[in-house]
Amino acid sequence: MRPPERYGYWQNKLSGPDRFVPLIAIFYILSALSKVIRRWDDVVFIFSNPGRVDGFEIIFVVDVTIALAGGIFFWRIRKAGWLILTGYQIYSSVIDIVMIVRFIVSGRVSSMNVFPGQPAGPLFLSALYSAGWVWLLMRSEVRDKFRIRRPDVIDLTCVAGACALLMTGILAGIFN
Repeated sequence: MRPPERYGYWQNKLSGPDRFVPLIAIFYILSALSKVIRRWDDVVFIFSNPGRVDGFEIIFVVDVTIALAGGIFFWRIRKAGWLILTGYQIYSSVIDIVMIVRFIVSGRVSSMNVFPGQPAGPLFLSALYSAGWVWLLMRSEVRDKFRIRRPDVIDLTCVAGACALLMTGILAGIFN
């Protein structure tokens, strides 16, 4: 007769990153699907009027595509999934930090007048949220699971940070 298992199935079979990799993937997939559901009118508009799509709808489509593709690849333990999700979170962190610095320097979130009068509190929370995801995804046991080497991390950080700085510069130029 077998002794009773001390822990449940998931605790015995899954340890370390095996325990939370599926949870991260499910979170990103569900967040992409919830964005689509919440903004269903925008989705219908985008597909019915592709010539009249503005920048915010493009950002929405890119955001949903990144979360969905990254979540699926992450679920399947593909290096591309880790690169997509981590790069996106680094990108988001840098944009939030730039916006916080702009707030501190000018006293308002942006000179772009996109979000006039927005308090800085949500920016700090968003920056902490993105930084938390970066910290979780950069843990050595997660990187080892996806066979990510340190030079890959450095390259990804530089590229995602440069893209974020370029994007904030472009947006500041467009909306000023």
